[in-house]
Amino acid sequence: MKTKFPLLVMTMAWAGAGLFLWAQTDATDANKKLPPPPLPWPARTPDMASWTITIDLTGILDEPSDESTNEQAGQNGQNIGPSGGNAPKAAPQMKITVVKTWPVVHQVSTNGDGQTWDQWYENGTMLTHTPNSSALVSMSGGGNSFYSQNYANADFSGFDWFSKKNFRGETQYQGRECYYWSNLFRPTRTGGMDLLDPNAIPPASSSGGVFFARAYLDAKTLLPVMLQKGPEIRTYQFGPPPTVPQELPPNFAKQLEQQAELKKQMSAPMARPF
Repeated sequence: MKTKFPLLVMTMAWAGAGLFLWAQTDATDANKKLPPPPLPWPARTPDMASWTITIDLTGILDEPSDESTNEQAGQNGQNIGPSGGNAPKAAPQMKITVVKTWPVVHQVSTNGDGQTWDQWYENGTMLTHTPNSSALVSMSGGGNSFYSQNYANADFSGFDWFSKKNFRGETQYQGRECYYWSNLFRPTRTGGMDLLDPNAIPPASSSGGVFFARAYLDAKTLLPVMLQKGPEIRTYQFGPPPTVPQELPPNFAKQLEQQAELKKQMSAPMARPF
């Protein structure tokens, strides 16, 4: 499912956030040669699954920490501030709960003001009820951006920058054995990521609009644990799987039926005028 809602405010925070210093981890030579796990990255969840994504923005610190402190903080999974220090914990900017009973997925997104976006996905279409409208917004596939998820292709957005080149090996993250990836990037005007060379050394200052991306996948399940893109940090928690299939609410089901009928009419051959 994909969603375009108020997380756009987070992309605006990049302009003033500055550079996230390179949170290097002291991989051994053997770890550096460790091949990446099998695709896909991350793995798909089972047909019956539930999870919560908490999205936070890190704070901006004025006093930089030394490189060793920054390195250790990154290894321990702490928030890394733009100057390299540990960022203060702020209230979550967005919380997303997902219940998947394939082929139906229900996603509820709640921002820091308590506004909610109720979304249902089925058969390649995402329907969204926004806080400020009674109408349902329909999107084929659910959209395609860092902030919206097309469940036909993957269960988690924001990981398309992964590659063998920026795979860093296996490490401990908050007491869990994880695979991890990292890369410097510059954000594009459309919200994408212009990746730098995976081996690039970060500049000494925040000039140039360079940001840091890193992510950890659980080594056993290959499901996401944490994803950082610039000042934004997402954490993932998985709950018990649902035991019964979900059904679309009547208003969502009715609109999907109407859209399917309209699509059928539009694809039918036109009658000859004579």
